[in-house]
Amino acid sequence: LLFFNSLAFAMNFQSESTLVAAPTGDHTGTLIFLHGLGDTGTGWFSQLRELRKENPTIRIVCPTAPIMPVTLNRGMHMTAWHDLKTLHALSEETFDKIDHTSKIVQDLIAEESKLVPTNKIVLGGFSQGAAMSMYVGHQYPEKLAGIVALSGYLPFHDKFESLASEANKETHLFAAHGEMDQVVALKYGKLAHETIAKFNKNAVLKTYPQLQHSSSFAEMRAVFDFVLSQIRQ
Repeated sequence: LLFFNSLAFAMNFQSESTLVAAPTGDHTGTLIFLHGLGDTGTGWFSQLRELRKENPTIRIVCPTAPIMPVTLNRGMHMTAWHDLKTLHALSEETFDKIDHTSKIVQDLIAEESKLVPTNKIVLGGFSQGAAMSMYVGHQYPEKLAGIVALSGYLPFHDKFESLASEANKETHLFAAHGEMDQVVALKYGKLAHETIAKFNKNAVLKTYPQLQHSSSFAEMRAVFDFVLSQIRQ
């Protein structure tokens, strides 16, 4: 079974530019959202932009990951934030290329910080993008407004506490996971939460009983409520 978003079947894996929804009026904060394996920034942009209509002062940024071969998908070249060999033994993963793509995300945050302070920037993602939001967000050297992780897992969970920066060790984290997820099992979302909660008292995990490896309106509403609460602090 190939592991990537169903949207990927219809695409030719050509890299895309970062998509941006500019704020209306005063720019109060930014949500940077990272897509899952095999998807592009387009996959989440419309949904996030639609939700943002109620709060148009938030800037939405949806980048697209580089194209690379992914071992889990028989070496197929696709958009990915890092390589994966399996989702059944995370402790054995090396997450090849994660240093390179972490730098891409860090540079994106740094660019956004020219427009608003970093403590008005929320970093979020879905699936592999959620893995990156937790991994990069907690290591970023300047305080972020918050971190969002939907249906994700935590790279290098067994040593992650030692990697977290002082600036973001206790940054508010909203994680959510579908209880019916058959791609990234709920146990990996719980493992990420348990690992981070050991050093971050502001880490929250919300589960959705009938949700598979996707999002729902209720989940996305909770995401935006979180983003707004953190940006307004």
